[in-house]
Amino acid sequence: MLSLEDIGFFLSVSSEPIRSDWARGPIVLSEQIGPIIPGPPTCQSLEFLGTMIEGQRLSSVATYSGGERGNCSYEWFRVKSNGIRERLSTEEFLDLNFEDVERQIELVYSHVCKDAMRGSPKTIVSDMIAPGEW
Repeated sequence: MLSLEDIGFFLSVSSEPIRSDWARGPIVLSEQIGPIIPGPPTCQSLEFLGTMIEGQRLSSVATYSGGERGNCSYEWFRVKSNGIRERLSTEEFLDLNFEDVERQIELVYSHVCKDAMRGSPKTIVSDMIAPGEW
């Protein structure tokens, strides 16, 4: 499997045929293919980091492929009981407050590569935010 470290390099394959009686044939080497370029930016998984309690800070962790990470975008929303979304922040984190209690938080994350290529947004929604302890 190719990785970020392989971008810009060439690929070739060598093969040594071996029969069922273990007799070996000559090693064959393919032509070089490349250079390897990044695939499209893709967010494979997205999870919240933090506790869903008033007064806590939420952030996220994303697993992605498709080149070197650039300025990824974050959009945090408060989801009200009627389904209306209220945009809260575009930072990498969100500090939960009293207005978030008994609401859900939604994060829309878009992976952006260093070359400014943007992937499709990925969305996650939290459980209900609990009140903090006084």
